[in-house]
Amino acid sequence: MDPVSVRPMSTNFFTADVVRGLTIAFGAAALTVADTPRAMPVVEQCLAIFSSVVWWTEGFNTLDVAIQSGLLSAILICAQHTLSSAAPRGICFLLRYVIGPATAYLESLLHIAQAYSVLSDTISNPIVAPASPHQSNIQIYHGLQSDGPISQWACDNVLCSHIQPKSDFKRCSGCQEVLYCSTQCQQIDWQRGHRRYCALYWTSGRDLRLSFTSSERRFLRAVVHKDYEDKRSEISQTLVTRWAANPAAEVMTIFDYRASELSVSLHGISMTGNGQPGSHWPDLLARASQSRGRLSLHVLMVPDGNGGRVVVAPLRSAASDFHDGLKMLAMKGIDDLLQISDFVRICHSEEVHCL
Repeated sequence: MDPVSVRPMSTNFFTADVVRGLTIAFGAAALTVADTPRAMPVVEQCLAIFSSVVWWTEGFNTLDVAIQSGLLSAILICAQHTLSSAAPRGICFLLRYVIGPATAYLESLLHIAQAYSVLSDTISNPIVAPASPHQSNIQIYHGLQSDGPISQWACDNVLCSHIQPKSDFKRCSGCQEVLYCSTQCQQIDWQRGHRRYCALYWTSGRDLRLSFTSSERRFLRAVVHKDYEDKRSEISQTLVTRWAANPAAEVMTIFDYRASELSVSLHGISMTGNGQPGSHWPDLLARASQSRGRLSLHVLMVPDGNGGRVVVAPLRSAASDFHDGLKMLAMKGIDDLLQISDFVRICHSEEVHCL
């Protein structure tokens, strides 16, 4: 089973009650495998139906109901009576394309972590044991809890980009989305172009708030920042290679969370996968171009059923030193990963993801 083979179900299936019933039915079928191995085709059919529901946006939104109704327990029961080399494709699909990616969402992560904690003493099957991607994200969540509710942010005058606690900034009174460290920075940004995009920022902000709570956005910022730090050397090497070939190249970094294994890639700014990540995207392109490396376009592909959702989380830097250093390496033709890793280690500007 793979995403291409999954077909949509009737919208009648996209309800919490139906998903709860499907989960319970899957659990009951899984229990029969221990005594009747020939029941596996029935389990596969249950998995196919369930996957056809949760793979689509409306069904994916009910995944938390399935987890609370015993989805992970049913998977474990089924896996315990299956050879690791012959794992049901439906289980592999759910773990790789549904349950693992769902840990990018805070609420789903907490439900998954709770379910795994209940099962932790019994999880030993090689199918399931490595498929608990929630561990690192739970550590991020606990780190946020200990840090308190204050988030760091960057001034939206990109030539300033001063980083300080978000609560210390002044919001634009029109869109309520862009933030400034001073009245002067607000005036500069208004003249730069915000006057043309203010209403669009309000629309994009409203859509984002309807999709993510402030806690979920803060968590997602922390997740992508950790992943960026982990991949910084490889990303920097790719940037240097691109700039060596074309010093004027403008790129964005895509973090794809739609499968359990994170995929990070760099693309030209015109490539956004499933469309523009918000109506303010053209202004973000202009900001990045004018920022002298203080705004880098980081685009997140997050799970949302079929195709996923595009979310932009710009990486803001307090200074241009790191960007300028990579440009210098490109001019010198230095693209060795070890040398770039050394540069990454010693040259750091204060950075924060904004979402």
